[in-house]
Amino acid sequence: MRLKTDSTPLFTLLLILFFGLQAVNASQIDKTLFPVPEVLKPNVEFWKKIYAFYSEKEVVIHDSKELNLVYEVINLDSLFKGVSVSTRIQWKKIDRIKKDYAAILNKLARKKNIDITKLSGKEKRVATLFANSLSASKLRTAAKQIRAQSGLRERFREGLVRSGLYQNKMQEIFQLFLLEIKLIFLIKELSLVLHFIINLLSRS
Repeated sequence: MRLKTDSTPLFTLLLILFFGLQAVNASQIDKTLFPVPEVLKPNVEFWKKIYAFYSEKEVVIHDSKELNLVYEVINLDSLFKGVSVSTRIQWKKIDRIKKDYAAILNKLARKKNIDITKLSGKEKRVATLFANSLSASKLRTAAKQIRAQSGLRERFREGLVRSGLYQNKMQEIFQLFLLEIKLIFLIKELSLVLHFIINLLSRS
C-alpha cells in the first residue's frame, strides 16, 4: 500500500527522538539531554506502534493532529477477504472509509444535543472518542483531519537486519579511535530513521 505521512519537522523530530533513545540503555541516559515533553508523548507512542507493532497489512485510520485519536485499525486481508488486489484498489477503499468517518463526524456536528447512549454502531464509537469535547466545531475540524498510516513493522525489521551486516566493521573503527561502542547503535538507529523519512516523504 502507498504510504502516507506528514512532511513536517515535528514528524522528523519525533522519530529521531524515539529511535535515538531506544539505542541506549535507559538507565544510562541523561534525560535532560533528550526531554520528551508531556504534549509529545502521545505522538511518540503512535509512531512506536507504527514501527514496532502494526504490520504492512494493517492501516491505522487516525486524526492527523491528535495522533492518539484512532478511529479504526484495518486489516487488509480481512477487508478484502483474502483476495489479492492492487495497491490502487486498496487505497481507494481506504479513502472511502476515511470519507465515511468524515461523514459521521459532520453528522454528529449537526446535532444540537448528542446523547451517546442513544447512538449505535460507528456513530456511537466515534462520539465516545470525543466524549469530553463533543462540540460542533471540534467535530467539524476532526472531519478534515482524517488520515491513514500503514504499519511499518516488517520494513523496519528488515532495516535492522541489514544494518547488522556492518556492525563488526563499525566496532573495529570505533575501537581504533577509542570511541564509545554504544554510539554505534545510536548511529545505526538514526541512519535507519533518516532512511525511512526520506523514503516516506518521497512517496507522500
